[in-house]
Amino acid sequence: MRHIILLAGLWLSLINTAQSADGEIWKYVKTASPATISQMLSDSLGNTYVLGSFNSPDFTVDEVTVPGSSTGDSYSTFIMKRSSTGRLIWLYSVYCPVEFGGEVYPNRIAINENGELVANISANGSQLIRIGDQVITVETSQNSPLLIKFSKTGRLEWYYSLRSQNSDSSYASMQLSDMVLDETGNCYFSGYYQGDRAIISSSTGAAGAEIAGLRSYDLSYLGRVDATGELGWFRTLADRYDSGNGSMQTENIRFSPDNSLYITGHYAGSRVYIVGNDSLAPMYGDEAFLARFHTNGAPDWAMRIARRCIGIPYGSKNVSRSRRADYFCHQWILFVL
Repeated sequence: MRHIILLAGLWLSLINTAQSADGEIWKYVKTASPATISQMLSDSLGNTYVLGSFNSPDFTVDEVTVPGSSTGDSYSTFIMKRSSTGRLIWLYSVYCPVEFGGEVYPNRIAINENGELVANISANGSQLIRIGDQVITVETSQNSPLLIKFSKTGRLEWYYSLRSQNSDSSYASMQLSDMVLDETGNCYFSGYYQGDRAIISSSTGAAGAEIAGLRSYDLSYLGRVDATGELGWFRTLADRYDSGNGSMQTENIRFSPDNSLYITGHYAGSRVYIVGNDSLAPMYGDEAFLARFHTNGAPDWAMRIARRCIGIPYGSKNVSRSRRADYFCHQWILFVL
């Protein structure tokens, strides 16, 4: 009981700290319409990194103003870094220029202990996106994921867009689920897509790549962008399913000090074949999995964890006890990683 009380006290303390940090941030913000924080992270030095959105023509923090694309209901994204004393270190907005329309949505950020940051955002409705004073071209206007890297001082270092395509130009989808930065600044990322092929490209002159897909079924991908901004590799996690059908989606990626990558996600349908490794056989129809890859993209192993119950709170009376236990097991593994 004592341990439970201590854990509860720690949880409440973390909640109060987060709420205080949120309040401190908004004390310095000036915007003509409401802004929203999507994610906050902090490093060992106490610096705070904030990702969010706003839908006004500009966004001001500590008398520093960055532009936005909105004159109405369109959304822009902001990314900022504050010191442990609350001083603004740098601030960026990512938006669609007004004359081209469109919106930019924040998804998530990742940092390393060197203070570098990578952001995952989505662009919709426009193929021209402005990051600070640079305008970049996105190859598709259908919720294209963008991967953007900033140095610890706020210098824009590189950016890549991801998209999927079908040969007949019919609808295809692309999702960027998660990413991580190692201590040297290499970025590893994963997600999933539907389409005849998946493509990663950059308008900075860096080489891109593409991988084959299955038009009507989800395939997961894994990639690396080196600290120099060059694309290291880009590959699928699974290359085929039994009977030609199935689904595989990644959810989280973690970097281990032993130079390994751990990926979690779920799969369904027929047996899934991990490229260069053993297959994963479904037991109940929708399974959670854990896979380990080397940092050069080579697979090591993959294993089934439990039946997937994402979105069902532990203790819910609407699901069976066994399914609640499987959900708890899956979330515990993600926490440990």
